[in-house]
Amino acid sequence: MRFMFFALSTRPFLSYCFSMSADQPMQSLTAIIYPDRETDWLVAECPEIGTASQGKTMEEALTNLKEATELYLESFPQARPRPTTITHFELTHA
Repeated sequence: MRFMFFALSTRPFLSYCFSMSADQPMQSLTAIIYPDRETDWLVAECPEIGTASQGKTMEEALTNLKEATELYLESFPQARPRPTTITHFELTHA
């Protein structure tokens, strides 16, 4: 598993690659990881697939997200990653 860390405003995300099985090619998906506002857990989301998980550490959150994504794709093999663009924007508010 390869990890590449990036910064996006105040919400970091990381991109990683994983193989779903020995006979399938490696897929590169995005993990958006951020602290939960009400707990000390980290939330991890994969916007391309729509899966989410959590963990106490970034590594645990990513491991749990990978497992959730693999299980989802095993259950719904016809599911395909949605094209995703991650960007940031500014708001002006009162």
